[in-house]
Amino acid sequence: MGNGEAVYFKRDVYPLRRGLKFLGRPARAAVEVFAYRRLRELDIPAPEVLASGERRVLGLLQACFIVTREVPETMDLRRFAASVWTRMTGPERKRVYEEIAGALLAQVRTAHDAGFFHHDLKWRNVLIRRTPQGYEPIWIDAPRAAHRRFTRRRGIIVDLSGLARLAVSATSVYDRMRFVCRYLGPARAPGEASALYRAVSRHLRRRPPRTLLPEQGKRQPEPSARWLMSGVEYEALVNGAAVVKRHRTGVKVWQLPDERIVKIFRPKGWFSRERIYPRSIKFARNAARLRRLGLQSVDVQRVFYCPSIRRHGVLYRFLPGQTLDVALAASDDCARMRELAALMARLHDERIFFRSLHPGNVVLMPDGSMGLIDVQEMHFRRRRLSRSARVRNFRHLLRNRAHHPLFRRFGMARFVDAYLDASTSLSGAAKTALRAQLHGLEVMLEAADADGRPAAAG
Repeated sequence: MGNGEAVYFKRDVYPLRRGLKFLGRPARAAVEVFAYRRLRELDIPAPEVLASGERRVLGLLQACFIVTREVPETMDLRRFAASVWTRMTGPERKRVYEEIAGALLAQVRTAHDAGFFHHDLKWRNVLIRRTPQGYEPIWIDAPRAAHRRFTRRRGIIVDLSGLARLAVSATSVYDRMRFVCRYLGPARAPGEASALYRAVSRHLRRRPPRTLLPEQGKRQPEPSARWLMSGVEYEALVNGAAVVKRHRTGVKVWQLPDERIVKIFRPKGWFSRERIYPRSIKFARNAARLRRLGLQSVDVQRVFYCPSIRRHGVLYRFLPGQTLDVALAASDDCARMRELAALMARLHDERIFFRSLHPGNVVLMPDGSMGLIDVQEMHFRRRRLSRSARVRNFRHLLRNRAHHPLFRRFGMARFVDAYLDASTSLSGAAKTALRAQLHGLEVMLEAADADGRPAAAG
């Protein structure tokens, strides 16, 4: 516009068949005008309507339009989560999540209590604006909104399913269940929250939920499709490659001239599960699953088996950066240890048990984020991790004595506190109990260093 303001013009044109659907019914633009007016009456932020109209012939809708004023300095929730929220540190990400989820929860309850239902409440239809008071959600794009009196349950399920569609890949089951409990309030009947959660899950199964990050939505080759590689092909592949890691039975990791990595897996025995389900396939599937959850990991290109050397292997792109133990050896950056604790808490919140989690398997990337390598020893649990499993994972973290100085310099008690602060799946009582169980880790660390043996893995 001439004064520098921006407006949005939305126009729908209907052929005869589609125009018949709106015979005796309001046009989408009219519904959207009603929705924005009703939202503003309920003190829920929404765009300002400048103009609207429709054209009909003998009652048949031919076209309609709506003009709204731009809401400045905003970003839709999907873009905000993918480009801003996922790059925050653990404590900050938890704080921002609680702030936005709390504000959105209050708005949804206010709308539903008044009988108003958006019916398309996806993340792309929620704008986020930062104000001095905090993050403020703004509802947009509501041409399917309606006022329901007698079918409120259906409207609740549709709205909560819209919010959950991307939340499945960005939040834990505990977070989503907690959101449902807070939505119903303390006066909910026994089992009501579980019933509503299951109803939303059934609604989502009609159309599988989408992923948060754009690259997650691209179809990836099936990791279990193995490439049968001949000895000649293997020799040509590793020709000119540098040896990164060697074992007494042969080379374990090669780095190719184009910086791709070849990782070799040796079966541990003749009668082993690896003969049926090789670690190379498990490595590729775990890496792909981590990436779908928004966690940085390697991008596996091929899974292969070479009969001439009787080895399985994977070919993946090099993850840029340096491992955390190397990065911390040169500097005392306490923030990195807090980020490691937050990463561990996020894995546990996602019900992931990573046996090989230690600073040597965490890559500090150039953008400051952390990525995971050597992910074959990883388990995705169906249920929330128990306290004993979390304690056992802490013991795995301390198995390598070479990493003990990092934890001793930062302080094991501070590391545990940073982990508990970043965890979103533990209640206050559970955190207190877990802190008591982890209290002996510092003593165990000192004892392991005193007698020269690695810390027990439990």
